[in-house]
Amino acid sequence: MDGFNRVKPKCDTGTAASGCPGTAYPAYSYVQYQDVAPYFQIASQYGYANYFFQTNQGSSFPAHQFIIGGTSQAGNGLEPAWFAAEEQGGAGSGCLSAATASVALVNPLTQDLKTKTFPCFDHDTIVDVFAAATIPVTWTYYTPGGSNPWTAPNAIQGICNPVGKNCEGPYWTKGASNGFVDPNPADVLRDIGNCNLNQVDWVIPTGLESDHAAYTDGSGPSWVSSIINAVGYSPCTDLVNGQPLTYWQDTVILVTWDDWGGWYDHVHPTSSRRSPGHRFFLRLRLSRSLAGGFRLYSRRNGRQQHRGT
Repeated sequence: MDGFNRVKPKCDTGTAASGCPGTAYPAYSYVQYQDVAPYFQIASQYGYANYFFQTNQGSSFPAHQFIIGGTSQAGNGLEPAWFAAEEQGGAGSGCLSAATASVALVNPLTQDLKTKTFPCFDHDTIVDVFAAATIPVTWTYYTPGGSNPWTAPNAIQGICNPVGKNCEGPYWTKGASNGFVDPNPADVLRDIGNCNLNQVDWVIPTGLESDHAAYTDGSGPSWVSSIINAVGYSPCTDLVNGQPLTYWQDTVILVTWDDWGGWYDHVHPTSSRRSPGHRFFLRLRLSRSLAGGFRLYSRRNGRQQHRGT
C-alpha cells in the first residue's frame, strides 16, 4: 500500500452528530446492493463498462468541463498544456464568479497547483461542433441551476455571457438556437412526455439525487431509473432514414459519475506520460452503464461477446 489506508476521514462542520466519521476505514466501505439495486439491474440487463476510466483525477468542476468539452484547459496561448484541476475557490461559479474567484491549474513541468486562473474559459466544446454541422444538432443541458458548479456551460465564454448573476445569450433562451441550458433537471421527464427530447442531452441531477456524499438523500438510483423508463415506455418517435423509430429504438443512454468518490479500488489507475500534466491524468476507474434498444458488442480475450435488450 502507498498509505492510502492511513488517510483519516474529514468531517464537515456540524456532521459529527450524524455519525461522521463512521467506520475506521471508510475508503474500504462499499454500497449495499439494496441501496443501489436499480444500478445493478441496469448494468445486468443492458450493459456495463467495467474498465472505464475517467480522463482526469478529479474533481467535479474540471470533470464536468471534460464532459462537455473534452478538456479542462483554460484556453489558447500558454494554457493548452495547463489544466484546471480542482474545485474553484471564491463566490459564484464559472464566468458568473466574483472577480476574486480562481481555480488551480496543473503546471505540466512541476506538477504543482500553484498557478491560478479565473474560472471562465475560452475554447471550443462539443456545442460548437453541433452548431457547425450542416444541419445543426439539437441539444439540451439539464442542470440544477445556471450558477451551479456542475453546470459546465457557465464556465465557457462562448456559451455564457454573464449579466449580473445569470448567463445570457442564445443558449439560455429556449428556442433561440439549436441548444438550450435548462436549469431544471426534472424538465427532461416533461420533454420526453411531450415528445420534445432533443438529439443530444446531458442530465445533471440535483444534489439530493446526485449520489454525492453529504448531499444525496439516496434517491439517485430511482431518479436515473425514472429517466430510462420514461424513454423506454415513450410512444414518441423520430424519423430515422425515412423510418419512424420510437425513442427507445434510437436512443443510447450513458450513465456515469463525474469522479471516483475516494473509494478504494484494486484496479490501478492508468496514466499517459506522453500527456502534459500527466499526473493529472491518473485515470481512476468509474462506473458506466449503457441502456437503450440496441445490441452491445465487446471484445475480450480475442472473442466477441454481446448482450442484447
